[in-house]
Amino acid sequence: MKSWLNRNVIGFCSASFFGDWCHEMGTVILPMFVAQLVGSLYAPFALGSIQGFADAGATVTKLLSGWLADRVPFYKPFLIAGYAIAALFLALIGFAKTVFVVFVYKVIAWLAKGIREPMRDTWIAKIVPSAFYGRAFGLQRAWDTLGALIGPLTVFFLLKMNVSLSSIFFISIIPGMCAALSIIFLTSEEKREVSTEHKVHFVDQIKMLPAEFISFLWIIFLFGLGNFNQTLLIYRVQMLLGQEHSFIVATASGVLLYAFFNIIRATSEFGMGTLSDYVNRKLLLAVFGFGFFGITAVGFMIQTTYLWVWLAFFGCAGLSAGTVKALEKAHAAYILPPEIRGTGLGILQSLDGVGDLLSSLLVGALWSLISPVVGLMYAAAMSFLAMVLLMVKK
Repeated sequence: MKSWLNRNVIGFCSASFFGDWCHEMGTVILPMFVAQLVGSLYAPFALGSIQGFADAGATVTKLLSGWLADRVPFYKPFLIAGYAIAALFLALIGFAKTVFVVFVYKVIAWLAKGIREPMRDTWIAKIVPSAFYGRAFGLQRAWDTLGALIGPLTVFFLLKMNVSLSSIFFISIIPGMCAALSIIFLTSEEKREVSTEHKVHFVDQIKMLPAEFISFLWIIFLFGLGNFNQTLLIYRVQMLLGQEHSFIVATASGVLLYAFFNIIRATSEFGMGTLSDYVNRKLLLAVFGFGFFGITAVGFMIQTTYLWVWLAFFGCAGLSAGTVKALEKAHAAYILPPEIRGTGLGILQSLDGVGDLLSSLLVGALWSLISPVVGLMYAAAMSFLAMVLLMVKK
């Protein structure tokens, strides 16, 4: 049996590491950057709208990318373009003077980000034996999250050096371009023979999807309706800490907590991915993925400035995010037929994007218009419902 850890997988890990280093630098400062533009009252709704529509835009390109993955002879050019364009437009946010400009640049960056993911995941599934899907997808996700750890730490030290938020966006282009270079120099592929059997209409391919995969999609979508973006978690803790501390201290504390979140996330991605090759993958996803996000939402209802409390709940959030990201793709790749695997993975990630849009808008609106507790209660309810449905699903 061929090795699951080959040069291409290493190239994907490197690209994921630098790519997340780039855009997580922007993620941790975006809440305060937006708050400076629109004020603290409207910032949660603005953040939810920006991230939600960005994820929705990525949904379109993920769907297209997944469909193309079953048809094109090469994947590499799409990955290079996806990483490079995303890095460029994230850096351009630093020039923004209005929240609308932030919105436009973020959406364009996420459109590019959506191009690369189904292509890369389909490529992994083609070159790795199915018995090792858990650890292969888990390792790629772990390196992705290690980049997400280095990003916030980079921001923390730049803030300590009094570097402006705008300048941090500009600096983020450096690791972003390293991601594109990783694909250029560390991966290689031969031209694939594209079967004429794949030249069927997209609707016909959807009809070919297994019933087991369709039911799995609906449960993932239900969870996505409550799985709001972590920028609101960062914003929540920064606002609470800001009641007793300075702007810089509150911002830096949020950055460090997010770094801790990514340590737990990276560990759980590879750990849960590997464990899922031996233990019931569906049960792990339900309990540690969906259930722990519900616990996170409940925990963030608390109003406290004790850092140990936030460490615990950011840890729960990291475990949940790592489990979901690693196991949903591994499970989908395992149950999808090879000839429509790209299309299926594209639909899965697109549905994730739709869920992210709706959850970010709903939670952001409930948060701003009623109270943070109401938004978090809704998120917790969706998470626990999805957990129960996945556990009882045969």
